[in-house]
Amino acid sequence: MFSTVHYNLVDGLSHESHVGRMGAKNFDHFLAEFSYPVRFFFILTIGTLCWVEPFFLPENSIGGVTAIVAQGHFLLGYLYQYKAGKMNQAYAMLYLPVAVLLFGASIFLPVERLIYVLAATYFLVHYFYDERYLLKERAEFSGWKITLPTIAVLFAETLYRYAGLRYALLLQLAFVVSAAYMLWLILSEILRIHRLSARNWYFLATFCIAATLTLSGKAAPGSLNPNALNFLILMHCANWYWRYVEKFSADRKLLRRFSVETVIINLFLGVLMFFRFHSSYSVFVSALAGVLFVHPYFQVWSLLHFVVTYRPADNMNWIPMRASA
Repeated sequence: MFSTVHYNLVDGLSHESHVGRMGAKNFDHFLAEFSYPVRFFFILTIGTLCWVEPFFLPENSIGGVTAIVAQGHFLLGYLYQYKAGKMNQAYAMLYLPVAVLLFGASIFLPVERLIYVLAATYFLVHYFYDERYLLKERAEFSGWKITLPTIAVLFAETLYRYAGLRYALLLQLAFVVSAAYMLWLILSEILRIHRLSARNWYFLATFCIAATLTLSGKAAPGSLNPNALNFLILMHCANWYWRYVEKFSADRKLLRRFSVETVIINLFLGVLMFFRFHSSYSVFVSALAGVLFVHPYFQVWSLLHFVVTYRPADNMNWIPMRASA
């Protein structure tokens, strides 16, 4: 009797576990199927908010949200690096000297514009390295090529805004060359396989919105829009969060913990941002918030994030291999 009961109990648990695994697998498949639709939703939503800010939203509201979300991304990145055991002596030997160098230069040297350009340029490369990593693509050049037009346009925007090269011709030339190259890539794929893959629709949409925000009011008719880089930063953070939702989808406890940590950290940063602009409540908290959000310190935090999230495999983005899926 005991052995029979034991057998049935174990069999029942095994069946339940199997059903649980099947459910998790089905949920993973569901998330994978919705990966690109979710990313297109991010593109349209974030792109729209960035576009309408000059018309309907308070000035610099998108910039403020971007700073909060980006710092939240940095802090969560540090948290999960710590949980993964990556914050070791080698990590400290890389992080601390770079932090001292960058903060020291920001405080004592007139290098603000240089730090702006470095941070923005590094971000453009970091974004597309990470984007392909989040999409679970192999790092190699054939899949990286379609990101180059967006990088070129936003690099021109970086030079225009932060390097003092206020020439509409610079933006127009970058757009024409980049758009022509993008068109060639798109037509090549359509002629080769008679359709355009979801990933390339995605990168094409990213390029179109980034270019529109870059040109508006500077090299094309429209209201002056400062949000081209903010668009890409918010896209990066949204895609990173979505990747972690996918990663933790099989374990509701981990997913719940990640969600709670995300909300708490971003709310905390939102409160700090409030005190930054209402210093009468607390001068100390306002000063602390300034270290996180004020330029060029925000750019320094960005560079530090890029340094400690660099993967040696990223170099493979520049190695020609057979085409990505």
